[in-house]
Order: sequence, then structure tokens, then C-alpha cells
Amino acid sequence: MRRKRRSIEQLKTSGRILDVGCGTGEFLNEMQKHGWQATGIEKDPRAAEFAEQRYGLTVSTADLIDTHFQEQSFDVITFWHVLEHLPEPLSTLQLAKKMLKADGLMLIAAPNISSFDARFYRSHWVALDAPRHLHHLVPATLARVCQAAGLEMFTARQMVLDAFYNCLMSERIIASRNLKKRALLPLLLLRGLLIAGISVSRSWLRSGGSSILYFVRKLDNCT
Repeated sequence: MRRKRRSIEQLKTSGRILDVGCGTGEFLNEMQKHGWQATGIEKDPRAAEFAEQRYGLTVSTADLIDTHFQEQSFDVITFWHVLEHLPEPLSTLQLAKKMLKADGLMLIAAPNISSFDARFYRSHWVALDAPRHLHHLVPATLARVCQAAGLEMFTARQMVLDAFYNCLMSERIIASRNLKKRALLPLLLLRGLLIAGISVSRSWLRSGGSSILYFVRKLDNCT
């Protein structure tokens, strides 16, 4: 949570933040503790209730289109591994753009299906997450979607810890689907660490990474 907050505070130090798909509220709680006005959207009513009762957060269970937030009311809007779950990512980003201030910041975290580990594990790659993931993104695709929504992706960085999670969980999937390989799980997990290391190293040499955090703003800071 601190790493996520610091990613934002390198560019924005305070203000009002909306987290779409906030889950049980740990990220928003971290932001709230450091002076941010935090609001969440979470479709799971149990998770939303937990976030409200545990952390005192304001969380809506409505769809983004039904929340009726005022235009240009947020300094930061975040989608932490949420956009790939939504049936209409373009319309969602268009709507979020209206709620973002002219100089606002949007962060989108998503798995990258063109990463080294995705191509290595193929159908066993945990971040395929079928049928919950409706879309699989690569940087160029998301850049085009952002542009169509009137947004600009101005930088991106890999999420290093995600690479190790994705690889280790992919190895667990391989073991769970093959009885003969279950006894080899410790070796498979070691292989997962190796693949994660290669994926991280390759992404520093070229654009990519198992998961990527995209930094987005309005085109020309327009309204």
C-alpha cells in the first residue's frame, strides 16, 4: 500500500481520490491516513461494508455511471487490476475522465499478456483469470483506448512484485492440473522464481512486464 501511495505522491501530494474496485479498502485507508479525501467504489457489498466499518471510508456499491459524482471532482482516480474485468473499458474511461480534474492523474494497473512470463506459461498463466478477465491488454492497446477516451498515457512502469506472484501462482496451476507434477512443486516454484527474474530483467531492457502501472492524464490537460 505504501508503494502505491508513493507512486501517486511523486506527482500529486494531496487531494481527493477515487479508487474504482477498492475491495476491502486497504489502499484507500493508506491514502486517508496521509491526508487524502478517499472515496471508493466496490461491487461486492460485503467488501464495501468491511471498508466502511473497519476504516471509516465512503464506499459506493453502484456502477460508476450510477454514482453521480460531479464533473472534475477528483484529483486522482485509480483502477488497480480492475479495467480488465469491465465489459466496456472505453466507456468507463470516458466517464472517469469527466470526473477527473483538468490537471488530475489516473493510474491503471493491469496484467500484460505480451510479457515474457505470459508467453512462457501460455494457458497456465494465472493472470488469464478466465472467465473473470474480459480483456487482455498490452501497452499499445491501452494507449489507443486512452486516446479514444480523450486521455494520454504519459508513462508506465512494471510492477515487479506482480511478476513473482504471477509466476509462482502459474506454477501452482501447472502442479494442480497434473498429478505427476504435484510432487515436483518445490522445483516448479524455483522455476517460477527464475522465470519471474527473467521477465523483470527483460522488461527493463524493453517495454513490458508481467503487470504494468500506467500513468494517465487528460489530453493537453483539457476538460
